[in-house]
Amino acid sequence: MRKGLFLLALVLLCGLVPARGDIPWIKDDIDAAFREAKVRKQPLLIYFHTTWCSWCAQMEDKVFSDDEVTDRSNAFVSLRLNCDRR
Repeated sequence: MRKGLFLLALVLLCGLVPARGDIPWIKDDIDAAFREAKVRKQPLLIYFHTTWCSWCAQMEDKVFSDDEVTDRSNAFVSLRLNCDRR
């Protein structure tokens, strides 16, 4: 029982932690992201994630925190969509 409660608390806390790195995410606003991409004349990078997805956590820890990835993300308008909400 305690282990189950601990895991539940851990999952809930992980959902509160924002994405790391310097990627300037537009969060959950599809219309704003499309407008920004049109104004900047840049392609849209869409990151679909959930709070419970272990692969998403690995992407955030290993990929989105990488300096080369964050540097290259400047060529895109980055949209972060929480699929738990939609």
